[in-house]
Amino acid sequence: MTTNETPQAAPQQLPPPPAAPRPQFPQKSPILAGFLSLLPGLGNVYNGLYRRAVSFFVVWVVIFGIAVNTDGRETPFIVMTMLFIWFFNIFDAFRQATLLNYGLTSDPEMLREQASDLGSWGLVPGVVLVVLGLYGVLREYFDLDLSWLVDQWPIAIMALGAWMIYQTLKQRKSAGDAREGTEVSEI
Repeated sequence: MTTNETPQAAPQQLPPPPAAPRPQFPQKSPILAGFLSLLPGLGNVYNGLYRRAVSFFVVWVVIFGIAVNTDGRETPFIVMTMLFIWFFNIFDAFRQATLLNYGLTSDPEMLREQASDLGSWGLVPGVVLVVLGLYGVLREYFDLDLSWLVDQWPIAIMALGAWMIYQTLKQRKSAGDAREGTEVSEI
């Protein structure tokens, strides 16, 4: 080895890339969310989870409508169901507010959109308000008799259940397809 050669220095290591910033959402009060849920669904409206809110409210209204229009034979079952839905609604709003404060949620994409556009209340609440308003107008100006819906409520529940099953299976299939696509690209 000659004296003119210099030893090579080890390559410098680059610092790790900065962590992606977590989106910041306004903090929610779990106690306030639970308190607002004394009216079913209102706590989840406060949390920004409109689909959950509408679901709880619709279930409560359907069960209440059934309770009002029964002859009394099913009263114990209906009262127990209403109490369960009511307490679960309060617990769910409290739990969802806590999860949101930790940045955990079942629908982060929706929350990101809402955080970037505070004027956006979402599609579901808008549709519900339009339908309720349309029903009020039709009932005010026309002889609208919807008593037949009380007799046919099981069909609505079955349709809602079938739609939920379809959406779940569709979501699982798309998740499975995405997983298969990544496995093929890894090979």
